[in-house]
Amino acid sequence: MCFIVPMGYIVNSVPLTPSGLGVGEAAFGALFAVAGLNGGAEALLCWRLWTALMGLAGLAFYLRGLGRVVFEGEDVAQELERVGG
Repeated sequence: MCFIVPMGYIVNSVPLTPSGLGVGEAAFGALFAVAGLNGGAEALLCWRLWTALMGLAGLAFYLRGLGRVVFEGEDVAQELERVGG
């Protein structure tokens, strides 16, 4: 697995189709088959779904923090004077 997965990601990065869709799944399927394993395409699809879900969670966390104010008006100037800026 330590050799197969990085090889699959290298093949997936070749820009043959938009966003590499299909190329990575075919590469993972073929590489897993060479190693005598099943589920290569499914493993990559699962990884794509997992990263999409984590990206959405990160986006929600980011958007929630946009309204947060760390320093208000004069506090900024005072903080800059305190740190020597």
